[in-house]
Amino acid sequence: MLRMTYSLIVIVAFSTVVSAQQVPPPGFEIVDVTRDPDVLNQPNDLNNCGQAVFSATFERSLANTEIFLYDNGHITRITEDANLDIYPGITENGMIYWLRGVGDAPLTILMEFVDGVEVELAQDGLGISSATMNAAGHYAWVFWTRRGCNSADTGVAFFDGDGTIVIPGEGISRQSIKINERDELVWNEYFFCEDPQRVDVVIYQDGVFTKVNGEEDFAFLPAINDRTQVAYTSQTEGVSETRLWENGVSRTIVDPPQDDPLLNNLGDVTFQRIYPKGGDYGQVWLYRGATEEIAPLTESQFHQAAWAMNDYREVLISSLEFGASRQVRLLRRIRTGDSEFDGDIDIDDLAKLVDCMTGPMWVERVNPGPQESLCECRFLDINHDGSVDLRDYAIFQENFANQP
Repeated sequence: MLRMTYSLIVIVAFSTVVSAQQVPPPGFEIVDVTRDPDVLNQPNDLNNCGQAVFSATFERSLANTEIFLYDNGHITRITEDANLDIYPGITENGMIYWLRGVGDAPLTILMEFVDGVEVELAQDGLGISSATMNAAGHYAWVFWTRRGCNSADTGVAFFDGDGTIVIPGEGISRQSIKINERDELVWNEYFFCEDPQRVDVVIYQDGVFTKVNGEEDFAFLPAINDRTQVAYTSQTEGVSETRLWENGVSRTIVDPPQDDPLLNNLGDVTFQRIYPKGGDYGQVWLYRGATEEIAPLTESQFHQAAWAMNDYREVLISSLEFGASRQVRLLRRIRTGDSEFDGDIDIDDLAKLVDCMTGPMWVERVNPGPQESLCECRFLDINHDGSVDLRDYAIFQENFANQP
């Protein structure tokens, strides 16, 4: 398997002000992870080490769709074959997984990248529509049965470390599955042939199924965090809002127009707002769970959507400039030496800088994961060169001396 590593960083500064709020917000910057109009790039997942995974389709050929890892400014190609490799995910400890279709055939295999080797985790000849994995290596996937209304029934298979639990789909089309570190699952349940049609969000906890949304609304695209909060889009009479479910209670946190919520372990939610300006322009916004403040994260000149958010409020973004292919962007923390993001550079930051200087150095990894990456030390790699060294210490000293 050929593996290619290269760097691409373009820092983009924006002067656009939306609703009198700075975009991007203070302390953040937007970088272009990919910038190739001839390649269709699809962002998918981001962890707390700042590692992101995405797929790229070359020459508009599904069989030429490959998986890539972005880590601290470096991009590593994970797959190199004639298969359809798409929808990658990455866990908190750096395990990478994705779905594969042989050639450009439908997706039938769940793959994992372990110690530089591709490993097949599951296969279903009728097809797999979505999959999810946590840091414990427990994973779940949605499989087609090709039965039921419009042959759309799907079931769920869940490997919990001891064995595989199969939840059959009879009269139900389950989609958009997600898992947290507590082995709790959330998904959509579509009832296509009921009149009227119905779409629900269901959480699965220790064998118990709980419907999250009310009877009157359609519920889409759930996200779950390790606090067992569930964010989802609720649609009633064609009007969408973001709702947050916790401890059996669901409440509206973002009014229309919005869509596609994501959720981190702080209780923050990103969502997309659409502005029709001769075309649909999507703008990424953030709801801060601690303060319930809502603010934009990206400019609104072209269509952008969030695909993943970590606990540092860094966001992986899909960006579509009209007339061009989809590209990958990252809203990330600006590095000044303030490793705790508490507003000052002090002795605590210096102690962490010293620890990081004796720790990991950047190497071209065989098995991408935090053990081979800078992870939290990346915030003290101030000059973005892949290591924490005396050059970072010099910048740290200057910033330390010049702060108010």
